[in-house]
This record gives sequence, structure tokens and C-alpha cells, in this order.
Amino acid sequence: MNCVLSYFLQIIENDALYHCYKFLAKEGLITNKRCCLEKDGLCFPPQKEYDEDELMNNLNKYILDKTTFKITYKIKGYEEENIDYPLLENVKEELSKKDYETVKKRMEEQHHLCKISTGGYMINLNGNWVEYNKAGITGYLDDVIFIDEKNKPLSLHKKWFFDEHKLKYDEVVYEPDDIKVKPYMLNIYEPYDITGQKDEPYEHDEEGLDMFIRLIKCLCNHQENTIQLFTKWLSHLFLYEGEKPGIHIIITGQQGTGKDTLIETLTKLMGNKKYSPRPTPSVMYGVTIPLYYKTPNSFILVR
Repeated sequence: MNCVLSYFLQIIENDALYHCYKFLAKEGLITNKRCCLEKDGLCFPPQKEYDEDELMNNLNKYILDKTTFKITYKIKGYEEENIDYPLLENVKEELSKKDYETVKKRMEEQHHLCKISTGGYMINLNGNWVEYNKAGITGYLDDVIFIDEKNKPLSLHKKWFFDEHKLKYDEVVYEPDDIKVKPYMLNIYEPYDITGQKDEPYEHDEEGLDMFIRLIKCLCNHQENTIQLFTKWLSHLFLYEGEKPGIHIIITGQQGTGKDTLIETLTKLMGNKKYSPRPTPSVMYGVTIPLYYKTPNSFILVR
């Protein structure tokens, strides 16, 4: 019986605590979710001045209205023996690393957060470039917090949008040759996976090469002119990354003709980021990147 009673009382207590948090957040005493559970109450640094009697009176009335239970909350300060001053000093030191300029520098240098000339915003997340409009980047930066001069936490976008010295680019390019990249250009080029193996010893696989040549012949219906064109087109992708060959390749055929095998081979050479399982625009961020994708009975190579 005691266990059952305790269970229901905990449900009531948790519900009351939820409404307590909502009230304090609405009144502006808790901002940016800066609070934590502590025993049967909330621990938080008040974000504005308040009258203790008035606040508690209004809070307890609010809880009664929401839960129909008369629960009385009180403000309790910490007793001196329960304050861990060394820990507070460590926290203070950590917070000093979260000033605006430090957080901005980390986001711009590590994640390449920037504004581009189209009016949009770019950021690199886990190795993938993402383009946002203002609403999208605002949502992302909501959880990126810095501590302002008044020791209050704010979302980075609150200040970054108005920063005249934030990272900006006039042009987005996909350029393998770093020499051609100017300071005003954002280069989203990423080398093929095989590029990372160029310093490894080469082991010639005659059998594998013959199988790949036979695959190309099969996909090209054994037409010599088509075989030559497709072979040169593939070579161009790897030998001249910065130059567009001027044509797209579309290969059609029934299941079992080798389209998946070619996709798997190219994926190993170029990397998963160059392959999309569904049709995707070849123009991204205003530049054309190497891309290939599959449809039910065909696959398309775009460059």
C-alpha cells in the first residue's frame, strides 16, 4: 500500500514541479533552460530581481490552479557548508571560455560558419556542407550559447547576425586547385576517397582490371565508340577534377546488367558523399559538384 501511495504522490509532485518551472520561465526568472532538479525542487540562478513574498504567493496560487493541490514552495538559500567554492571557481573558469569571441571563433574555424553572397548561410557539420536560410541557421544556433558581459547566457545568433566582422564569402566554389581559390571564395571541394591512398604502394590487379573493362563493355552494349567515350569520360573525372567534361552520362538497362556493380566501384573510389540514392540537383550552393544517382532502370553520372 505504501508503495502505491508513494507512486501517486510522486506523480503529483512531478506535475507540480513541471508547472513550477513553467511559471518561473514565464516570469523571466529562468531563461535558456538554466536550471536543474535538486531533490524535490529546482536549483537556478534568478535572471532578474524579485520580491520573495510576492513571487512565492503567486507561484503557489499558480500551482493550486494547475494541479488542484495545495503545495507550498519556498525559496531556500544554500548554507555555507554546502557551497563548494573550488568547484565554483572551476565553473567560472569554464564560463570565461564561452565569451562571444571565443564561441564565434570556434564555430567559424571548426565548422566554417559563414554568410554567403546569396543571403544564405553555410556550415560544415560532421564533414557535410549544409546551406541554411536565416530561419534555419537561427534554429541551429539557438543551442550554441555564449556568456555576455552581464554573465548571462545568450544564443550565438543574437549577436552574430549583427557582427560586421563575421565570416563572409562572396562566392562558393568547388575547386581542387587551392592556388585558384581566392580569399573571398568558400571552397567546398572534398577530394575523392582514393586521393588519400595515393602515397600507398600500388598493387596491380590484372584480373580485377579485366573484369572492370568487361563491365564497361557490357554497359555500353559492346559498341566501340560508346566504350571509348565512356572510358575517356571516367578518366576525365579523376585526371581533371577541376574541369567539366561538358556532358552527362545516362546508362539504362534491365536489372542484372551491372549498373549497381559500377556504382559500388565508383563509390569505393570517389566516396559515399558523391553518391545519392535518389535524384538530386547537380547544382548545389551555386556550383556543380561530381554526383551520380540511380533511378529504377538507369543511373546518371553528372559532372
